[in-house]
Amino acid sequence: MTEAATFPPSGPNYYFVERAGSKRLVIFFSGTGQRNGRFEFWKAGREVEENLLFVSDGRNHWYQDGVAGLGTTIEETIASIQAWCERNSVDEIVTVGASMGGYGAVLYGGMLKAKVLAFSFDTLLRLPTSPSWRLMPKDAVMRYSDLVPAIQQAGVPINVFVGEMYPIDVVAAQRLVNLPNVKVESLRGVGHGSARFIHLALGVKTVVGMVATGTPIPPLQEKGSMCESPELVDLLHRAHVAFFEKDLAACLKLCRQALRVSPRSEIFHYLLGRTYLGLKRMSAAIKHLNYAAGRSPEFEDGQFFHAQALRIAKYNKQAIPLFEQQIGKWPNAARLPFNLAISYERVGRNAEALEQMRRAVLLQPSYETKLADMRERIQKRGGIDGGPRNTEGIRGYIASLIS
Repeated sequence: MTEAATFPPSGPNYYFVERAGSKRLVIFFSGTGQRNGRFEFWKAGREVEENLLFVSDGRNHWYQDGVAGLGTTIEETIASIQAWCERNSVDEIVTVGASMGGYGAVLYGGMLKAKVLAFSFDTLLRLPTSPSWRLMPKDAVMRYSDLVPAIQQAGVPINVFVGEMYPIDVVAAQRLVNLPNVKVESLRGVGHGSARFIHLALGVKTVVGMVATGTPIPPLQEKGSMCESPELVDLLHRAHVAFFEKDLAACLKLCRQALRVSPRSEIFHYLLGRTYLGLKRMSAAIKHLNYAAGRSPEFEDGQFFHAQALRIAKYNKQAIPLFEQQIGKWPNAARLPFNLAISYERVGRNAEALEQMRRAVLLQPSYETKLADMRERIQKRGGIDGGPRNTEGIRGYIASLIS
């Protein structure tokens, strides 16, 4: 762009909201996959009664090439934002983002001398198994591959939240804990969606206001301590990589070692349960996944694999109410009605099994062959016979596991 101050008020990758009388600009950086005028934090962010700027990087370049419409480079984009602030008498900036947006909030926030609120983001791009490793195009040029030097140079206050159930986020955040201008808080039982968790717990508007005014964010019941232990983070990283590489023996050993140090750690119980599940040691898998699920009710994968382990072990009557509850919380996850359909079929609730398999197909068309196979099996057994609805609870079963 030729003139930093002459861009229109909105474009496919950015959108300004002007608020009369506000001397503050809050910039919300979107995560991956947002394009064509779609932005994260759109609803919650608009509740913040300040000047607002929503930005996205639809190419998933981790904001290395600026924000289209504001600049073709980081420097041009920074200049455009600064020109807008000068024109509108704005003298304070807050940047907010999650995942790729968290990376953008930290990088641009430092350059803009802003106050920063960032959730669950990479601090070292393309670290194996990280979001940028999986989603950043191979031809994307990394101008700032490591955020630590940029953070040290900027010296701006940065508030970071990460979920302890997403190992690579913990590894990324642990690199920041000794930086004096960064406050890192990990959350027990929370995965990559730490931003959503904080919004539900405190509200984005409230937390942004606290960051803007320098008010301490109150500690939550889920406050963890994982990032304060380099030993545990190292074990977590190694166990996570071993599991990813299907080295289940190594993962088993590392998780057991970690639980000797931190016996109540939900993430290590979860990884251990997943490892036992891979090894088809079902009693051990159910025991550890039950613990992780009980301690992490908002962690979708933990809830799912606990129920799946029960299904695989043929505890279908116990798995069914768990899958039903999960569908209520995560209605767009195709794996839930798919697994529920299998459990329904195995206890003779054939009509409900077909209904759930159809639901799975609507969410994920690749399940169509599974639906056809299920129809054929049911027809061979004599057609639909729903049978009595199962009302058996799971309290006795869970009590037997922890007794």
